[in-house]
Amino acid sequence: MTSGGEESLRDLALRCLGERIPHLEELGIELVERDGRGLTLRLPYRESLVGHPENSLLHGGAVMTLVDTACGFATMLDWPEPQAVATLDLRLDYLRPAEAGSDLYTRAECIQRTRQVAFARATAYQDSPERPVAVAAGTFVVIEGPSRAPGGENASE
Repeated sequence: MTSGGEESLRDLALRCLGERIPHLEELGIELVERDGRGLTLRLPYRESLVGHPENSLLHGGAVMTLVDTACGFATMLDWPEPQAVATLDLRLDYLRPAEAGSDLYTRAECIQRTRQVAFARATAYQDSPERPVAVAAGTFVVIEGPSRAPGGENASE
């Protein structure tokens, strides 16, 4: 549940970017919680995300995608008005494997921002944030231009 009412990740993308993000919809990434400090996203488990069938482990790319998305949205939403951002750098330290059969969550927060650059940190986990799968630190740049405005030239429904 999000503070201030129910809002989907698709709604956030439309509000922040003026368009939806089909890749995130295809993966089924969902907004779990949003508060004044950041947000939590969920990647529902599906067999197609398994990267190592012999050991039943999720593919590292699935973890990275969820973390990058969470950090990006956390930084977009940290300004008084949402700002579109692009990833400049993202470091992901894997602490243990993400096991098949469980959803993956990421909690991300914007920890610092300047006029054009924002910094985020995140924790990816399955059962509990106290038992992380990975931790991340990212740097994001604000994108200037009409594509980020709702109803702008790249808006779609």
